Amino acid sequence: MFVGCTSVEPKYIEPSSEPTAYINFKNNSIKSLKIAYYEVSDGCQKRRHTDAILPDAEATHKIPANKQITFEFYLTNFSTSKHEQSCLLNLRFQPKAAGKYTITASEDSISCRWIATDITNPENPKLINLETVNWKSGLGEDGSFCSK
Repeated sequence: MFVGCTSVEPKYIEPSSEPTAYINFKNNSIKSLKIAYYEVSDGCQKRRHTDAILPDAEATHKIPANKQITFEFYLTNFSTSKHEQSCLLNLRFQPKAAGKYTITASEDSISCRWIATDITNPENPKLINLETVNWKSGLGEDGSFCSK
């Protein structure tokens, strides 16, 4: 008899009845990029997962606008048995309604990097600052994954 536990990651559901924006993630690293949005930004609670973005791929998500959002940014190598992670943190910003944003992820042997750009006006793209919020282990997917 095989006994074990399984965990199902709750999936992110795009908003349908509130102001929205779009964020495009480009993965320029050699690892998979996992993005999970928190339904409750303060305290990083109720983590909801998107599909992994493979190396040299991208994905666009519809996100809530006109309020602060926080998401988990996780670069990992799923092909190893140790799940070597090069980057696991929470990022936060406040998208504007009808805004369009792009975040490009990359890494080297010692760190990960991202560039966030507001591309709402493609003729005048603007770099944006994302607040880094320390990641902490939560108790279950509805738990708190940051201190603030």
